This record gives sequence, structure tokens and C-alpha cells, in this order.
Amino acid sequence: MDEVKLAVLVVEDEVLLRIATAEILDDSGFLVHQAGSAEEALRILAREPAIDVVFTDIDMPGILNGLDLAARVINGEPDIAVLVTSGGSTPPPELTVDFLPKPYDFDALPAQILALKPPRP
Repeated sequence: MDEVKLAVLVVEDEVLLRIATAEILDDSGFLVHQAGSAEEALRILAREPAIDVVFTDIDMPGILNGLDLAARVINGEPDIAVLVTSGGSTPPPELTVDFLPKPYDFDALPAQILALKPPRP
């Protein structure tokens, strides 16, 4: 039987950082989806019910930022793990979410995501 892969949605407006992050996760065996904004991420979540983890930057252009996205995912899809990142902002204490400060270690990222949501049996 094939190993079931975790699906990760990487939400980052900095294109090169998003591509590099997605590549690291893909090389580590994750199924990776990418979005450049919180609004795009919500559209992907609506059509891809198998997303296991959302990894989002906090500071992004658009109507919603990464914290807005995280709150919507936590409140609407409690089975999806959320990891937020930023180089300048931190999540407010009332939003119970895992935080990874930028710059983060690309090599350690896959293990950090697996710690949030172990693979399905």
C-alpha cells in the first residue's frame, strides 16, 4: 500500500520564497498547493478538501492577511493544521496558532509540519 502524503497549502506573496518553500516540501514528499494571497488560499481550500496543513505568511497584500486566513481555517476547518510565519509580525495571543519566525530553516520545515499533523495511516 502506498504511503498517504500530507497536502500542504503554502500561502506567500513573495514569489521566490513561495516557490523555494514549495520545492523543499515537494522534495520531502508532501503534496503542495501554492497561493499568493489569503483570498486565493480560500478559493483553493474550497475546491481541494484534502488539504492537511496551511502554511501562511502573516503580512500579505489584499483584503485578508495571513492571520485572517488562519482564523478562518481554525474556525471553519478544525482538522486542518495551521502554521503562520512572518519576519515582522507575531500572532496575537488570542489566536491559538503555531508560529515560525522568518527567516526559517528550509531543511527543518518538513519536520516542523509533520509535528503539527502526522501522516494519515
